[in-house]
Amino acid sequence: MTKTPMPMNGPGESTSDLRDRVAKSSIGDALPLVHVTEMGVGNAIIFSGHLKATRCKVFERDLLYFFLGRPAYRLKEEGDTSRYISRYPCVFVVDPARVKPAQVYPFDTGAARAGLYENADPHLGIKDYLLDGSYEGARRQLGFAFENVDDYFEGRLRPGLTDEIPPFEQATHSYAAIANQANRGLNIPGTYDDRASAIEIATENHLDLKGAVQLVILPQQFLEGDDGSRNAKLIARLKDLDLTVSLYDWQSTRAPADFRAEINAKVLNHFKSLAQP
Repeated sequence: MTKTPMPMNGPGESTSDLRDRVAKSSIGDALPLVHVTEMGVGNAIIFSGHLKATRCKVFERDLLYFFLGRPAYRLKEEGDTSRYISRYPCVFVVDPARVKPAQVYPFDTGAARAGLYENADPHLGIKDYLLDGSYEGARRQLGFAFENVDDYFEGRLRPGLTDEIPPFEQATHSYAAIANQANRGLNIPGTYDDRASAIEIATENHLDLKGAVQLVILPQQFLEGDDGSRNAKLIARLKDLDLTVSLYDWQSTRAPADFRAEINAKVLNHFKSLAQP
């Protein structure tokens, strides 16, 4: 099936009904932000000491991207196994108080621009889904669309989310159709995409890792070999930045995508540990 990229602007008058709905919603839980990349890039980020805003092909300006809570970003060719550990996920879990949002969307805008949301209203563009550009705006989207954090991580929208919403509120209905691609039980086979309801936050600013990153998730074998050897330089750098690390057991017979569920669980457990009194 040919993928039709979602335009930046729809062919008709722009709409703000989703933003207006979300602005009136109760606020959701205070999840951390997550940035996902390949371990090879993550290694360079750690030694540089900061995450950098870089040129975004979608919005044509320098941006640094995060998701609210869910590490839903897709790596290149992540369904293929590799002998190179550098191709496997590295996740930075970030204190949201250290990030000044420039824009917030209810899904991954890169996937939208690539035409991966097949159920989207064809008369809308990406900017029709723009939310209030703040951390509170992201949390209100969470509160609007999901009953709780566990449902958010599973991609389960509130039951009857749009039942009482008039059909002329195009963006709200279209969002619900898009978001259901992140629910394995509802989407058409072959269209599942967890980015479809992962709340995206972008900032125009660089971010120093020290004091901002709550947790780094990376493959255990990037820190230590099976023969007992240790990646002394990286271990020392992590200590210098005071970064807490959580490890997963990398295996070259598994694809990067195979670790998604384990990494999601690590982030969710981290949030729940912070939320405990």
